[in-house]
Amino acid sequence: MKALFVITSIILLSFQIDRLLVSNLFETGNNIELLNHFVTGNHRAPSSLHPAPATRVQTSTAVVTTAAGGVKTTAVAEKNSLVKIRSTYRDQSVMNGQLHQSIKLSGNYLEMATLQFGFNQSKKEDTRSFNAILQMADLLIFNDSLRISIAGFTDNVGAMDYNKQLSMRRALDVKQYLLDLGVNDNQIMVSGNGYSNPVADNSTGKGRAANRRVEMMLIR
Repeated sequence: MKALFVITSIILLSFQIDRLLVSNLFETGNNIELLNHFVTGNHRAPSSLHPAPATRVQTSTAVVTTAAGGVKTTAVAEKNSLVKIRSTYRDQSVMNGQLHQSIKLSGNYLEMATLQFGFNQSKKEDTRSFNAILQMADLLIFNDSLRISIAGFTDNVGAMDYNKQLSMRRALDVKQYLLDLGVNDNQIMVSGNGYSNPVADNSTGKGRAANRRVEMMLIR
């Protein structure tokens, strides 16, 4: 047991160092970009619990004659395609969130762990959270019939749209941990739920802290 603990500690330390290096080297300062990568198909989407990423349409232009007789071109087809893709993944997130909440209320899940987040934070790098993610990853890797629902939430501070994006970034960060540990993409379902379904009173600081969370739910 002592040897196993030492090995796990070494894996944990090396993984955290890798995460910190990657974060420092590639941080863009624009947190919305991760969400945009996801909804445009650049971030891998689950193949079974999510719809397959739509193929990005080649830039198609429409020619419009102006009143002055000139001609201007607009990438109408590409713009419409991106809007449609974003809408698809927003709808999928809503459905995934509803399914997550339904399973949670029914109690028909195998295991659930909750990760807490600081105000306006979307990344987890503390040891306790990593250990919880590692335990879930072990179960998923050794039994590929299992699935996991990762649901992100926020407190009620700020605009609804921003909180939806923030909660999705939280869920996607946890998902990326699982992918890095070797979990199959098609075993993971994610949702960004904003400040819906609070578990505590948002009128208090303690309650808001409890609501800034990601729920990891293991299901069959």
